[in-house]
Amino acid sequence: MNHSAKCMAASLALSVTVWAGTPAKADEARNRAAGEAMAQELCSGCHIIGENQSGPVPDGPAPFPVIADRPGRTVGYLEAYLSSPTPPMPHVPLSKQEVDRVIAYIRSFAE
Repeated sequence: MNHSAKCMAASLALSVTVWAGTPAKADEARNRAAGEAMAQELCSGCHIIGENQSGPVPDGPAPFPVIADRPGRTVGYLEAYLSSPTPPMPHVPLSKQEVDRVIAYIRSFAE
């Protein structure tokens, strides 16, 4: 294979790799954005949900960045907790998709 053909093959391989990853990244970004909007509406009265949050919250509930960094706060743990929270956290009925979105937002602080 000559140099030109090798360059074209490498370029094609890179294009396929970038294209294949794009939908997943876009879905992930949409989930995080939707999770942030939900957290703003449902969680920001008790939790600090991000760096730009204004307004007071009660002492006790951990900020989302702290939750994300705690050992053992896996997606599975967060799914279980959001599905069956313990007091003082109220039970907020969320669909599986809504839980996934909030978790995507929380986990974004751990990355």
